[in-house]
Amino acid sequence: MHYAMALKQKGDLPAAKRELEAALNSGPSKDEAAKIQELLRTL
Repeated sequence: MHYAMALKQKGDLPAAKRELEAALNSGPSKDEAAKIQELLRTL
């Protein structure tokens, strides 16, 4: 998720979105999934 945040700050939103979606598909904990979904909403 940190890599996706760095991509977002850099302005590479498509890559950030891909990273976050991949993180969601990897089976994160419930709390981590909520954080990922929140970050996805900001893209």
